Amino acid sequence: MKSSKKLYIQVSSSYAPSWGFGGPIRIFHDYACFLKDEFETIILTSDTHHNYKKIKYTEIDNDFKIIRFKTLFRFLVKKSVNIISFRMLIYAYFLIKNSKKNCVIHIWELRGLVNIYVKILKIIFKNKIKVIHSGFGQLHDTNSIFRKIYDPIFLFWTFSSVDVFVSENDHESMEYERVFLSKIKTKKDSLKLLPLHVRKNKNINNVINNVSKTEARKKFNLPIDSIIFLSLSRFNVKKGLKRVNDYAKDYSKISNKKICLIYAGKDEGFKKELQKFLEDAKKCENYEIIIIEDIFSDDRFNLYKSADIFLGFPLIFEETMLASLEALSVGTPVIVSKEASIPYLEKFKAGREIFSPESDNLFSVNKIISEYDTYSRGALDIIKNIFAEEIVTKNLVKIIKE
Repeated sequence: MKSSKKLYIQVSSSYAPSWGFGGPIRIFHDYACFLKDEFETIILTSDTHHNYKKIKYTEIDNDFKIIRFKTLFRFLVKKSVNIISFRMLIYAYFLIKNSKKNCVIHIWELRGLVNIYVKILKIIFKNKIKVIHSGFGQLHDTNSIFRKIYDPIFLFWTFSSVDVFVSENDHESMEYERVFLSKIKTKKDSLKLLPLHVRKNKNINNVINNVSKTEARKKFNLPIDSIIFLSLSRFNVKKGLKRVNDYAKDYSKISNKKICLIYAGKDEGFKKELQKFLEDAKKCENYEIIIIEDIFSDDRFNLYKSADIFLGFPLIFEETMLASLEALSVGTPVIVSKEASIPYLEKFKAGREIFSPESDNLFSVNKIISEYDTYSRGALDIIKNIFAEEIVTKNLVKIIKE
């Protein structure tokens, strides 16, 4: 018997549990979990894990249907080129054809076969499918030979099929306007604002708990008496990790306090530079660096708890960093640059958004440290009122049903 629910299809070149590919994978998986009771939720994706090996189906939960398709020339995935079997398009065609109701297709990538497949489906089925695109910080401009070839032929052609553009914050809305909406024919109300979210889980504190911070530090063998800064991201030059190092090191010199900077994440070619920072830190009196790789699930939240302040200074506009919201959810204040903007951050006194680390003169660290309990409470309040799972879910359902 066919489901009476509306069909919601996520199409992505990679999926859970391949968290190493970045935040969009985790967010898409969360959306599927949020919507599985409201819609018939189906995920179409590849069979490549973040270690570039073939993924095992048994590693996935079964809350909704996940269909994986063969990745051709798997070695190209390391270069962010995902050539997914044509069977993905065929499978999606019959899903939509056999559905008695209109369908929704949700994508997040800017380029590649996934978007081309969705464009073809839009041409075939027209208004029977509603295409939603979430930017997830992917709208920044970068140069590559692949993009110079792909963009003039496919970029605007594929995006002309998108019915709704979903942004995380005001800057991403402006980027959508600049990159796409000003160049393709689309409805005036096609742009929607949907802030990121933090899921309910046992790691989120309801009260400030300094004991849990100490316990978390012990789990990772971190110094108990140091001020700990945390940077959790992929080890990539675009993440501004040098700016993070300079900011933390300068504070150790000016404050004369013991500072420990933690770099946590998955290496994407910048680990050697981080190791140079680490060696240089050994020459400093009050400064040390610790590198922790491949942190996922509960370990990630324990690491947030261990830190005094989360730092996020990417070199390119990535919109709201999911890691920064997760840090806020356990009461850890954040300092982010304009490239990682967090809506309402200053209003809730949950952290500081600065124009640039270089221009801040470490004022933000002193401000947070001197009023730490206030900022920690503000961190929990902003999650409860703005980024809570139930609030974002309600708004996401509204966008899909409109």
